[in-house]
Amino acid sequence: MLLAFILVVGVLAVWGLIRAGAVIFAEESGVDPDGAKVPKLQAPNAGDKKKALIKASVCALVLLGCGILYEWGYNSSTAREQREMKQGAEQCDDVLQAYKAAQILIRQADDGALSFPFIPSPDSLALGNCEFKLTGSVERVQVEGVRERAEYEAYVRYRLEDNAWELLGLEWKPVTE
Repeated sequence: MLLAFILVVGVLAVWGLIRAGAVIFAEESGVDPDGAKVPKLQAPNAGDKKKALIKASVCALVLLGCGILYEWGYNSSTAREQREMKQGAEQCDDVLQAYKAAQILIRQADDGALSFPFIPSPDSLALGNCEFKLTGSVERVQVEGVRERAEYEAYVRYRLEDNAWELLGLEWKPVTE
């Protein structure tokens, strides 16, 4: 929310700077590509330029304030830590993220090539304390080229302290068809 506020105010300040700059640097007449003089709509007088200079100064200060607010508010170490903790807490309930991580961890633990389904089985669930039980079936291609369908049961845990996934256990069950 703070970031959105900073962005909106910053964009408005830049817009104000551009508008004020157009008044400050306006000329009485211009020259077209053929070299003929083209009159501008209306040349600003000294009072308009002074108002535009004040407006530009205010917009520049607002833009500077946005930068300071971003650095001290949104990007501060405590705010970053709070965002990381919130993200970590969300990871502790996300079965899809656990499934994605389990695919990588299972591939590292297995010696064959594996083909996983797109989504986890409905039996996969969060156990609490950032631990998950994931079940499903895969197609395994062994080194010899033999393809077999197998089911697995994997237990994974998300570690908040180092933002990493850990494979706690993996059990293979051959499918009998």
